[in-house]
Amino acid sequence: MIRRLLCALALVAVGVVAPASTAQATGYTATIRYTEYGVPHITATGYGDAGFGQGYAMAKDNLCTLANGYVTVRGERSLFFGPDGDAFGVNSEPLRVPATNVYSTASRNIDSDVFFRGLFATGKLEEVLAKPYPLGPRAEVLEIIRGYVAGYNKLLAGGGITDPRCAGKPWLRPITENDAWKFVYARLMYGGLGQSAVGIAQADAARGTSTEETTEEEAVAAARKMVSERQLGSNAVAAGSALSANGRGLLLGNPHFPWHDGLRFWQSHLTIPGTLDVSGGSLLGLPGVQIGYTSGVAWSHTVSAAYPFVVYDLKTVPGSPTSYLVDGQIEQMTSRSLAVPVLGGGTVTRRLWYSRYGPVTTQVGPLPLPWGAMLAFSVADANIDNLRAVNAWFDMDHARSTADIDRALRTNQGIPWVNTVAADSAGNAYFADIQVVPNVSDAKAADCLTVLGQAVAGYYLTILDGTRSSCMPGNDPDALVPGTFGPANQPSKTVRTYVQNSNDSPWLVNHHAADWFTTLPRAMVKTNIAQDLRTRYGLTAIPALGGSLTRASMEGLVFSNRSHAATLTLADTVAMCRSMPLGFAPSNAGPIAVGDSCDVLANWDGRNDVNSRGALLFQRFWERATLGATLVEQATKNPWKNPFTATDPIGTPNGMAAATGHRIDFGNALRDLASAGIAFNARFGDHHYATRNGTKIPIHGGGSTGGIYNVNIAQWDPAKGYTEMLHGSSYVQAVSFDGDSCPDVRGFLTYSQSENPNSPHYADQTVEFSAKRWITQRFCEADILASPALRTVTVTG
Repeated sequence: MIRRLLCALALVAVGVVAPASTAQATGYTATIRYTEYGVPHITATGYGDAGFGQGYAMAKDNLCTLANGYVTVRGERSLFFGPDGDAFGVNSEPLRVPATNVYSTASRNIDSDVFFRGLFATGKLEEVLAKPYPLGPRAEVLEIIRGYVAGYNKLLAGGGITDPRCAGKPWLRPITENDAWKFVYARLMYGGLGQSAVGIAQADAARGTSTEETTEEEAVAAARKMVSERQLGSNAVAAGSALSANGRGLLLGNPHFPWHDGLRFWQSHLTIPGTLDVSGGSLLGLPGVQIGYTSGVAWSHTVSAAYPFVVYDLKTVPGSPTSYLVDGQIEQMTSRSLAVPVLGGGTVTRRLWYSRYGPVTTQVGPLPLPWGAMLAFSVADANIDNLRAVNAWFDMDHARSTADIDRALRTNQGIPWVNTVAADSAGNAYFADIQVVPNVSDAKAADCLTVLGQAVAGYYLTILDGTRSSCMPGNDPDALVPGTFGPANQPSKTVRTYVQNSNDSPWLVNHHAADWFTTLPRAMVKTNIAQDLRTRYGLTAIPALGGSLTRASMEGLVFSNRSHAATLTLADTVAMCRSMPLGFAPSNAGPIAVGDSCDVLANWDGRNDVNSRGALLFQRFWERATLGATLVEQATKNPWKNPFTATDPIGTPNGMAAATGHRIDFGNALRDLASAGIAFNARFGDHHYATRNGTKIPIHGGGSTGGIYNVNIAQWDPAKGYTEMLHGSSYVQAVSFDGDSCPDVRGFLTYSQSENPNSPHYADQTVEFSAKRWITQRFCEADILASPALRTVTVTG
């Protein structure tokens, strides 16, 4: 092992790939059987071999995407791409994908490098790696990671790289185990410190100089924006024996993730005979399966409404912005200077600052937190000590029932920023938000929330008084880690009917669930608040399916592509359109003729299918009516005629208020389409698509704000309309159990297995997704052997 590691480090130091003939022997072996769409079924005799096969196969499909990620977490983006370059992936040029960093909020390479170098300079990763199980990784997971690294490097050493995005580039290098763990750790931190990355990296430049403070209105607007515009979301539904046609469990998993770069899923099937048999989706760079199924249980995750971090309001000492008060005593911030090497030679030096709570930041997501002469902000991420997630997913990959899933969550207490929804062959449906969340009790919130904290508390953002040590998170007796909630204070429920979640509070995981979790802390469950339109659609559509649900029922939920916003407001919108004075709608650029747009909307079926006509106009109007151009404008956007009431949380708010502002929104939508050369009655799929090697593939679904379950969000270009797909449905699975060891599964990896434009699996599943042709997943041996595309590769190293 030491010899292999020293060899890998030497290769990294010189920045070259060793020829295959000089690669060190590892003793790993894996058999990879490929079936349709390039899905690998990896068979191994041990965990290290399974990791080896997965690392090799994952790199084969997505080498450049993974390599870009390792450059990012090493803090080397400025070295290879320049300090001022956009800190996102390797797809920007061929696809013209807008700047979106899938590793943190940093949009420039230098900020990304400063953030990650600072994160890993603390030594926290090595500290957690050294902890014994259950606080550190279990031995089997360490074996998987070692094997994964060997498999990745084996693929790289073999040469023949066909992906033009990285072939021959100096940043395409072997990885070490430390690189692999950095990648895993960065994923776990994405929902916390990762959302403050740019503010952490830039804090020193603004140290104590700001003369402005964030207003309550700005804070509320930013909190709303974080919820409405986050890249990650999901739907998941689990039905039990009381609702399924055969009395067994059903699961729909529909995670919404970026379509490009390092937050993509990848499909695989891992088998160690007699020990492990799991299939599903893995986030690139993460070992095992994170969303998937075994012979007895299927599960999915949805991004939780609860955030894994707390922001602390620091009162700094006049004349000394790096000194702050705690319990009446002055404490000094600490700092760390980082020298980041840049392209062309030289370095850029930045300084990071830390309070007792965590790094100082000037921004959390879109929320500005200026560092003034007497005020600073620090962010504390509950996942800072967490590598337990890999243990939890390891146990879930071995699960056979929802009880096993529950045990994995409670034992490891490591799942980051997501809920879990599961169904099993015995007919159980399960929901849990057992994850890593700071322990802020209702009493502590009442005592410690600042004025800004009170303003944004309804959106799960927590801003506490940093002047009192008593405002630090509390401790639960059943929590593995101090300062986090234990499972007893987090929602979980097993039922025989159904549970669902679409990133809302667990308050309504079932339309009869309003009193299930009301005694839990508000930091985990908020009640009597307006629900997202996707949640309301699910709570309406699932009961409407009746008491004999099937896998096809689950498929229909996601592919109905029905706009719930249209269900609630289309009639009023058409009436507003027809009431425009003299047939002209107001807009920011002057009046515009409505033409036949009112009839187009009246004849629209309310769905965002590729052949739908009217969907483009309504979607653009709804975005105008709900999303403001500035934070303050967004805070004032309210399209509803009838407000929310807690007595009817599924049905309200509803109706379109025919106010002048919404007439302008409609006029602006008309002008948007006209400026882009799009007719009111254009086919949705002609202007909502993914591009693969110059071919446009129509994509159904739409924006989350419209309440469309099948979220697929494209970039809006004023001159062209909707262009390349950004994020949305990713690894979609519909799972049914019928009593034997072969679950009945259909699904998609919507954007296909590979980001390599020269791969045969660059677009094949995307074409099937566009056509709504659900793909049968092969799990049992007979099904794998029956594949007409079966191809077997044995990999050793």
